[in-house]
Amino acid sequence: MNAFTATQLNVIQLAENPSKLLQAWQQLKNQHEGPLPLFPREAAEQLGVTEAQLLASRCGVGVTRITADWRELIEQLPQLGKVKSQTRNAHAVHIHQGEYSNIDFESFGGKVGAVDGTLELRYFLYRWSSAFAVSDSMKDGNEVLSLQFFDKYGTAIQKIYLLPESNLETYHALIEKYKDSDQSTHQTIEPMPSKTITAPDSDIDVESLRQAWAALTHTHDFHPMLKKFKVARQQALRLAGQQWAEPVNISSVHRILKEVSEIKLPIMVFVGNNNALQIYSGKIDNVKSMYGWLNILDDGFHFHLLEEALSTATAWIVRKPTSEGLVRSLEIFAKDDDDDLMVTFFGKRRPGEVQNPKWAELAEGLLL
Repeated sequence: MNAFTATQLNVIQLAENPSKLLQAWQQLKNQHEGPLPLFPREAAEQLGVTEAQLLASRCGVGVTRITADWRELIEQLPQLGKVKSQTRNAHAVHIHQGEYSNIDFESFGGKVGAVDGTLELRYFLYRWSSAFAVSDSMKDGNEVLSLQFFDKYGTAIQKIYLLPESNLETYHALIEKYKDSDQSTHQTIEPMPSKTITAPDSDIDVESLRQAWAALTHTHDFHPMLKKFKVARQQALRLAGQQWAEPVNISSVHRILKEVSEIKLPIMVFVGNNNALQIYSGKIDNVKSMYGWLNILDDGFHFHLLEEALSTATAWIVRKPTSEGLVRSLEIFAKDDDDDLMVTFFGKRRPGEVQNPKWAELAEGLLL
């Protein structure tokens, strides 16, 4: 029989007893001190449950479980009008206001889709599992409405918040249409699988990898190349050689954001998880470090990068050949994980365009 510590037993009891979980969550919020509120992700971590389990404990109290064909639901999101979309991973948060439009699943086989409007996203629907409509009451008396999506492991994929100008009637119509018959406060999840162990460098055909890299004609061909050679992303950067990838000091993140904000150079900021990727394209202005985060705090776009994770992260300048010339990016990886990509920065460009020479100059300047 497995022996559990008191802490482990408490976690198991909370996961299996939603009413106690809800009480523990409320107690945690009441005890919380600090300049920032206690966010659900952090509360779930402290309580030893997943965020989906935590949110499900509120079903019937400002939370409604919904279920749908995820593609079908996503294709109706344009009806909401302007919203605030949040996509994050363990280290970075990307929040962008805009509208859903130009949604395309057909070109990618149905389980992968793209949104290319004022909101720009990529969806990977293979592990999408649960969703909730949420109403939160703020201290100022305002109500914040959202749709929140989770994978089968209980981890948040994306959260869509309504704005004052959003279409409230459509929001409630979607809830009514997709309301799950199961409104219990218990959420079933699958255990998180173990991290895939990266193959040793000696198992990789490095010469063929470098040849394939040199033959790239589009940035979208990069991920299929990694899969073909069964190589992790940062591992590929290490093996590619200086022509294609070079490590830079982690301070490069602060430096590049400061420089592009000062000269108003449009950039692209990519933040994703295994199930969604969110992209901002445009100029940035208000860059500052506060409360343990490196932040971009602009109208309509917020970005937050955890300084603690950044302090042990690795940074790379990556060069990919395309039909329009080299495309350079700054890629940031979490410590000791070849596939844990925190954030990627590019100079703004659209397919078929040459990347801005000024971005190339700034990116290469990080090597000095």
